[in-house]
Amino acid sequence: MKNLKDRPFALVGVHIGGATAKRLKAVMEKENITWRSFVDPGSAGAGPIATRWNLSATPTFYLIDHRGVIRYK
Repeated sequence: MKNLKDRPFALVGVHIGGATAKRLKAVMEKENITWRSFVDPGSAGAGPIATRWNLSATPTFYLIDHRGVIRYK
């Protein structure tokens, strides 16, 4: 990420493993994860975010440009 420090970008995490927001927050604090992350509720891979983005496993990485277009998955 250091090579992108002067470029506009956002790093966002989506957890599809079925954990609660409280559990994810604890892991983020323990692992010093500083980017915004969301919990996708429900069974792994069956929540609304995973369904819409076709996520079946983590990690899955998307590169999204400033217009919201997915450039790389």
